[in-house]
Amino acid sequence: MNLSALERLDLTDRLDELMRKSAAAKGLDKLDCDDLIDEVMTKLGYGVAKAAPVPPVPEKNDTRPHVVTEFLEGKYDSSEKVKFIDVLDDLTAFVGEYLSFEDVQIGASNWVRQNHPEAA
Repeated sequence: MNLSALERLDLTDRLDELMRKSAAAKGLDKLDCDDLIDEVMTKLGYGVAKAAPVPPVPEKNDTRPHVVTEFLEGKYDSSEKVKFIDVLDDLTAFVGEYLSFEDVQIGASNWVRQNHPEAA
């Protein structure tokens, strides 16, 4: 909708008047003023822009990395210290996406319990 300069000025004056009324109004009168403000703003071209298309979200691959699956199954609970530390290093890339930090803490606690029962 193309408006002439005079029509835009008239609508701007009307908008100013409605905004002042709305600030002082209460209850249903305020709601009525707000509806009229929306109408005037739409005529002025505010809020009518088309939204940018949302790009499709790629489907998340539900297959977990092998190291994550084995860690969560407890396959490293009885492994050597160096091997377990290497696994923890490998898991850092997957924390937050395929497993939580709490999952890693639980796995580490299980490893300590099995390998150093005196510390548990």
